[in-house]
Amino acid sequence: MHSDHGLQPGEIRLSGIGKAYSDQVRPLQALAEALTRRSHRPKHWVLQGVDVALPRGGSLGVIGANGAGKSTLLQIMAGTLLPSVGQRICVGRIGALLELGAGFNPEFTGEENARLACVLMGMTPREADATLPQIEAFAEIGSAWSRPVKTYSSGMFVRLAFAVSTAVEPDILIVDEALSVGDAAFSRKSFDRIMALRERGVTLVFCTHALYQVEMLCEQAIWIDRGRIMARGAAGDVVARYNDHLKSHERAARDAEAVTGAREPRVLGAADRLARVRGVELLVNGAACGPHGMPELRSDIDELGVRVHVSYDAAIPPPTVAVLLSDATGMHVTSCTSFHDGVRWQSAQGALTACLRVPSLPLMRGEFTVDVFLMCENAIHVYEHVVHAARFSVMPAGPEPGIVRLPHRWEQQ
Repeated sequence: MHSDHGLQPGEIRLSGIGKAYSDQVRPLQALAEALTRRSHRPKHWVLQGVDVALPRGGSLGVIGANGAGKSTLLQIMAGTLLPSVGQRICVGRIGALLELGAGFNPEFTGEENARLACVLMGMTPREADATLPQIEAFAEIGSAWSRPVKTYSSGMFVRLAFAVSTAVEPDILIVDEALSVGDAAFSRKSFDRIMALRERGVTLVFCTHALYQVEMLCEQAIWIDRGRIMARGAAGDVVARYNDHLKSHERAARDAEAVTGAREPRVLGAADRLARVRGVELLVNGAACGPHGMPELRSDIDELGVRVHVSYDAAIPPPTVAVLLSDATGMHVTSCTSFHDGVRWQSAQGALTACLRVPSLPLMRGEFTVDVFLMCENAIHVYEHVVHAARFSVMPAGPEPGIVRLPHRWEQQ
C-alpha cells in the first residue's frame, strides 16, 4: 500500500524544514499586523534547512545539546507542530512519546486519556476499549489508572504515555528522551519493546543524550546544533564526531581546573537502580592494590586487573559489566564490555564479582582513570555508572611517545 506521495507506511520525508518564532508584541501592534498582513518582528529560527529521508523499518538517532532543536524536529515529525517552511511527509500510524504529558487532558483519568488516545490513533471505540487492559497491564500504575493524570508523577506519565504509544503497533515510533525519567525496571521493559518493534519493521526515531543507546538502537543518526544538521550518516560515525565536539569543550573546562589529588568517585544512575556497584579493586599481576593510592604498572609487562563487586535484583538476569579507561585529559582510551565480548554471567542470586584482566598492559605512559558501568543483559539500559572509580599510572618501557603500544614487528623487505 502506497500513499499519494508514492511512499510506503513507515517512510519519513522532510524537505527544507524550518521553524521560526517571533518575539511577543503588544495587542495593538498584533492587530495592526493582522490588518496590514505585514510583520516587522524579528524571527528566531530554531530549525533551518533540515532534510531527512528515512525508509520503512529504518532507525534514526537524533543527538545534540539541550536547546539545539531536537525536540522541535521530533514534534514536527509527529505532526504536533507545524513547520514554518518546508515539507513534511510521514506515512502511516505514528506513536510518539514526546514531552511529559503531551496530548493528555490533566482532568481525565489515565483510562480516559488512554481511550481517547487510541481513538485519535485511528481505532474504533470498541477497538479502543478492547486495548485498554493491555495498556493498563503494561503501564503498571495501579490505582492511578482511575485517577486524573494531573495527580501523576513524571514516572507515571512516562509509563502511561509509552504504553499508549505502543499499544497498537505503529508504523513510526518517535521517542524523545522521556524514558530517562522512568524507573530502571520500566525503562528496561520499554527498551525491550522498542527492540521488538524494530525487529518487526517499525520505523524508529530516537532522541537521547545516552549516545551508546543511539549506537545500539539506531542504524543512522543526525547531530543537530543551533537548529542545523551538523553531521549525518552511520550512527557510530555521527556519535564519534559529536563526541569529538564535546571533548573539545570539556578540555577547556579541565584546563581551568586545578589538579589537586585524586578525583572522588561519583555515582550516576536512577534512584531505584536494579543493579549497584558495591566496590571496585585494581589488581597488579593478580595482587589487589587496596582502596587508596594509585598503583604504578610497567608498560607491556604488568597485568592490570579490574575487579567489580556487584549486587543486583535476583529477578533480573545478571547485568552487563563495562570498564572505560580514560587518560589525564579525559580522552577515552579504550573500553571493554562483557556483553560485546560474548560473556554471559551465570545466575548468581543477586551477587556477582566480575574481573577484567588485561595482560601485558599495552598502555605506554601516563595517568589513567577507570569508570565502571552496569547495564542490562543486552547492554542498552544503564543501571549505574561510577565515574573515576579508580586510578593508576603507567611507567613507560622506553622513550617512545604515545598512549598505546600496538602489537607489532619489523621486517626488512
